[in-house]
Amino acid sequence: MNFNNLRTRTKILIMVIIAVAVAAVLGGGGSYLLQDSVDKYEYQIVNTVIPVRYLTAVKGEGWTINALLLEGVMTRDRARVAAIGKEIDETSGRITELMKQYDATESSGAEEDAARKKMGELRQVYLADNAKGRELARNAVDPATQDLFFTYYQTTLSNSFDTYVASIDDLIAVAMKAYITAQKELDEDLSTTITTFITIVIVAAIVLFAFGLFLTRNVTSVLSEVTDVAVAMGDNDLTHRLSKGTVERGDEFGDMGRALDGMQTNLINAMKSVGSIAESIAASSEE
Repeated sequence: MNFNNLRTRTKILIMVIIAVAVAAVLGGGGSYLLQDSVDKYEYQIVNTVIPVRYLTAVKGEGWTINALLLEGVMTRDRARVAAIGKEIDETSGRITELMKQYDATESSGAEEDAARKKMGELRQVYLADNAKGRELARNAVDPATQDLFFTYYQTTLSNSFDTYVASIDDLIAVAMKAYITAQKELDEDLSTTITTFITIVIVAAIVLFAFGLFLTRNVTSVLSEVTDVAVAMGDNDLTHRLSKGTVERGDEFGDMGRALDGMQTNLINAMKSVGSIAESIAASSEE
């Protein structure tokens, strides 16, 4: 392998490496941008939508407990009363578990921190009032004690529960506000990502097209010129010569051009020699 062959192959190798690098950057960059958007979306789902679901479930379970307390006082079936007590305990356990899961989620900021703190304080008040209400419900065995429970239920327990539920609603509103804001930012990021990705694709396509066009013209122009000269030589036209640029190329095309140019020069010299010999013979014959 001579130097020119090595240089040409090195050029081709560099071209291939550039094409692969462009494809890798395009694919890797696009994948990174898209994955970043997906990660942000998942983050918003985990830290906003799921906590709201917990709070909504807690509010529903709270209504269930209140309904069970009221049913426990109204019924005269002691077995049902016992069953209601068990249901209240189970519901309270679910609320506790939901609140643990909610507390483990990340807050969206200072506004949600304040709403969480307020809700936690009102929850403690409600739990204390609820415990007292359960005690009154268990002791409501006659009209007097039942009236005592109903009075407590309609005033203290209902008020603390309504206040607690209102704090949950406020917290949900804060969380949804943060979610909407984050979703808007995410949509803008996604739009920017798509625009950037499309721009990268277009720029890469233009670069590769220009590079391929340059390479194609660089090869086909030389082959076309060599072909024209060879065809002219086949028609006994030795005046059509290769350009200086083609002959002086440092690659295989230059080698081919120099070989063809040298053959053309040798043919011209040979024809000149034949002409000289013919002239000499003609001159000798006249003498």
